[in-house]
Amino acid sequence: MLLNTIQPRKPLLSMTPLIDVVFILLLFFMITTSFQTERFIPVHTAKKDDNASSSTTMPLQILLQKDGTIWLDGEAFPAGSSAFQQALTSKNAEQETLILAGEPEVKIQNFVALIDALKSQGFLLINIAKTQSL
Repeated sequence: MLLNTIQPRKPLLSMTPLIDVVFILLLFFMITTSFQTERFIPVHTAKKDDNASSSTTMPLQILLQKDGTIWLDGEAFPAGSSAFQQALTSKNAEQETLILAGEPEVKIQNFVALIDALKSQGFLLINIAKTQSL
């Protein structure tokens, strides 16, 4: 006797629901993700002081030359001289503002060493400028 056996057919998986779920997840993550926003660095600018007197002193100007000579308010000091240190100690470090400039050929290390020497003398207000004539 011959039995007619029907083999069960495998159900076909439809890709449409899978694609729908993937697109819904993609849409969800695109909407909920916050992209990088612009960030700003706060810059504090000097404001005009109405109480300041008109007899404010001019800032000290320091020029560093490529041979190591340091000019302080028009007076030249050789590199590493104690006369330069004495001239700095005669200034009021807390009240003085410095404008520090260097020739284009000055080595960065010499420039940084001068800034360190000025900070060790107590000067806190150091402005760096392009080369200027003193």
